Amino acid sequence: MLALATATILGGCACTEAREQAGDCFGGLLSRLRAGGYSGSVDCDAIEVRVEHIGDISTGNAQYEIFSLTYFQKHPAADSRHGGQRILVFARGSHYVGQYVLDTPPFFSPRVVSKSIIFDLPPRQGNEIRFDAGPPAETYINENTLALVK
Repeated sequence: MLALATATILGGCACTEAREQAGDCFGGLLSRLRAGGYSGSVDCDAIEVRVEHIGDISTGNAQYEIFSLTYFQKHPAADSRHGGQRILVFARGSHYVGQYVLDTPPFFSPRVVSKSIIFDLPPRQGNEIRFDAGPPAETYINENTLALVK
């Protein structure tokens, strides 16, 4: 099991293999993200990244590691600063399964409870990703339908 993985990237990070192994870039998850076809930016020179392991979910024979990833552009154009948040799903100790791209800001503080990822939102807005039979292909969070994408 991975320990709580949190990495805040504030300085320059070339994301070389050595830095990656040291856990400087994407909380040590970069090689698994790349191998799994992660579609988000992995340019640590351009974005500040924070990755937090928020829990594990077990469904029958499958086990999943769940991470919250937040990021900001380091050098935004003009006075606007862009960023986003993603919920990353990995098969426990193995490959990257996919992500849910949240409509942010504001950023959320999701938590794992039993077989669900819970958000601090009213239920009518969509506040739960249920893993009854694994990660759902689609879910409804903060009045948005989210697909599990790479």
